[in-house]
Amino acid sequence: MSFHEVENLTEFLDEVKLKMLNITGSSNKNIIEISDYVLANPGKFIRTQLVFIYGSVIDIEKKKLIELAAAAELIHLSTLIHDDIIDEAKIRRNKPTVIAKWGLKKAILYGDFLYTKTFQALNSLENTQIAEVLINCAEQLIEGEFIQLQNISDKSKEDYFKVIEKKTAILFSGILECLGIHGKLVKEKISSLKKLGLNFGNAFQLNDDLAKKNLKT
Repeated sequence: MSFHEVENLTEFLDEVKLKMLNITGSSNKNIIEISDYVLANPGKFIRTQLVFIYGSVIDIEKKKLIELAAAAELIHLSTLIHDDIIDEAKIRRNKPTVIAKWGLKKAILYGDFLYTKTFQALNSLENTQIAEVLINCAEQLIEGEFIQLQNISDKSKEDYFKVIEKKTAILFSGILECLGIHGKLVKEKISSLKKLGLNFGNAFQLNDDLAKKNLKT
């Protein structure tokens, strides 16, 4: 990636973060406090980078890319909040989790708040097909969490790959599908993008899990 492209990506990331702040705006002091904390350290923005790279290649309007990236990041962020509640996690990205810092009740409410705000933003999109794809992704993310809970004591290799597909890969797949829809590509090309996103997401999560395992050993 050239210096100019990196510069453009940095600018794009800043615009996506601003969009996320606007979407999650509230007059409630508790929500504002938690949002400021969570959005101050939102992670690597891999999904946003994917939107920027492939969206630029397909030549999609920047406004649509920002809307898509912000929605995808908020869906992902919502699932992380709920994951930490289920796992009773204390640390996320080297900082105390929302549940550790504000307690169970506020963590649940804030996770629900993020989902609600995200779906409001999706419903305001011009292209309802994009909203449908991302809402379906959110449903499958939740299904993945249920599968993980059901098999927590006796997880097979098949269970593991089913979970990472639903909890991680499906959103990457949905993002690339949305880019194909925005770009008005033919069905075959959209299908190829979906498969690419699914494979990328599975590989990304597998690599992340292996890295965590190596740190423990």
